[in-house]
Amino acid sequence: MRRTFFKTIAAIFTVATMIFAVSCDKNDDDNSESQNQNNNNNTELVGTNWANHDEGEEELESGIMANYVADVRLSFGTATTGNVSFSMEYPEYPEENMNYGLPFTYTYQAPNGTITASAMGYSMDMTFVVNGNQMTVTTTNDGETETAIFTKQS
Repeated sequence: MRRTFFKTIAAIFTVATMIFAVSCDKNDDDNSESQNQNNNNNTELVGTNWANHDEGEEELESGIMANYVADVRLSFGTATTGNVSFSMEYPEYPEENMNYGLPFTYTYQAPNGTITASAMGYSMDMTFVVNGNQMTVTTTNDGETETAIFTKQS
């Protein structure tokens, strides 16, 4: 079940990273950030980083079974924006490795929040619940709900 969570994140990064690199306009980002900050005054997550690590085996598109190591990191930079980074490595098949990063917006009213990562019309919403040093992140894709536990790093 967690493997699908990571594959969903990877698919979003693949599409969004290619498109986001050529479509970013700094003025648009500055305007939307100041508007979002008016809607969310909770700064509890600002400056925190959360990590999830997973290892396992999955079938590659070529039909070969391969071991993987996956890491996702959520970094909350302001009261409404952050960055999610994702890496998935296949020790036996390094040509299949993936590394992506994507900015996101979020809302948070302790202990619940929603992260929205989007680029060029494609977006993904993830809900989360913070409980001490753990964050439970849930996403639904194609009718399937996936959950991952993140641990606070700083």
